[in-house]
Amino acid sequence: MAPLLEIEMFNSVPNLAEVTLEPSNYSLQTNEILSVQTVEHITLKPNTAIKGLLVLYILVTGCFVFRFLKNLRHILKLTKQHSGLIEDLKLVPIDGQDEAFSFFNYLFVDTESLEDAIYKSSVVKHEMAHWKQLHTLDVLYTEIILCFFWFNPFVWLYKKAIIQNHEYLADRSVVESGIDTLNYSQAIIHFNSALKGHPFASGFNFNQTKNRLHMLHQSKSSIANRTVKIALALVLSTGVFVFSSFTERKDQLVVVVDAGHGGHDLGTLMEKDVVLKISQLLASKSNSKVKIIETRNSDEFLTLGERAQFINEQQPDLVISLHCNAASDPSKNGVGVIFDRNSKYAEASHKYGKTLLEHQLGALFDKGDIQTGSMVILKNINCPGVLFELGFLSNEGDKAMLLDSDNQEHIAASLYEGLLEIRDEK
Repeated sequence: MAPLLEIEMFNSVPNLAEVTLEPSNYSLQTNEILSVQTVEHITLKPNTAIKGLLVLYILVTGCFVFRFLKNLRHILKLTKQHSGLIEDLKLVPIDGQDEAFSFFNYLFVDTESLEDAIYKSSVVKHEMAHWKQLHTLDVLYTEIILCFFWFNPFVWLYKKAIIQNHEYLADRSVVESGIDTLNYSQAIIHFNSALKGHPFASGFNFNQTKNRLHMLHQSKSSIANRTVKIALALVLSTGVFVFSSFTERKDQLVVVVDAGHGGHDLGTLMEKDVVLKISQLLASKSNSKVKIIETRNSDEFLTLGERAQFINEQQPDLVISLHCNAASDPSKNGVGVIFDRNSKYAEASHKYGKTLLEHQLGALFDKGDIQTGSMVILKNINCPGVLFELGFLSNEGDKAMLLDSDNQEHIAASLYEGLLEIRDEK
């Protein structure tokens, strides 16, 4: 637990015999009793909106998965009805189905429509192209993606583009095989139908008829046209790069993390070791966005004066003094922050402390207090600062949590996320 009141000699060390467990009764070399006031009680509120959206997502995703499995079962059942081969394609007769389509090397078509020689030749070569280029795998992949990302409009656009590109590729393969372009175009127009094939299939009568015909009769781009397109792409990408270079960037947030106690000053139980470990984990996340400086990175004793002097030399934007709490009532638990109500940085300290506290609530804690008090370390720094109580070592649940290495990493990560939010809001 942190020294919670001003003392007569700034750099003196508390006598453990004079320390009680309750933070409101913590005394050092004087008999002065520190008054800590709770100004805000934070509890983890269940986010009903998020839960509602999660339930909606699960329901809709379940419907899409059910649809996917149903369609897959249906088309696999149809493949068992194949009767004969047309080149390398297994023929599956579908009476009354105007639209021919394929699934891997299975061709689904109304056998009566194959009596037209031009149509038969066009369909077979078209669906052979789908089979050889494994377009069915692309369709299955996009359907699976759609099951889980149905809410993303770009997935639907991606699916449409994939299908359209498949048809262009198949059409080009047919024309390159020697079939007359005009006859093939007429076959597309004549047999185009409003009916849709199976969702997993690649179809001959693709509904984007106008686009397909345009692509069939379009001449290849000249070298000049390609050069112009490449030049425009380069200009555009350069413009984007230049624009991004002038984008306003936020300054780095400089934070000093003060791991309380150390050396012969044990704190409460194993407090000095717990706060040091979390301080080290937090400091390891220091980067260009948040620069984290430690007052101590080993088991050493620093007086309050030495800590304050070091902090002020760094000229930080924020100070976080890490401590663990304790109480005579073993049922007390939870996290908390304390700021100096008399400091000129009180408003910023309160705001930052609340942000850090809110990020701690969730996986490990469900409540926390924001308190005010007159702390030596907070009174002598020239920037906003908070004393962060990580939990109660006098509570078995909090103690077990604080001693667990995975939980220590989670606490450090949550503190860092809070610092990122503070930086973004500065």
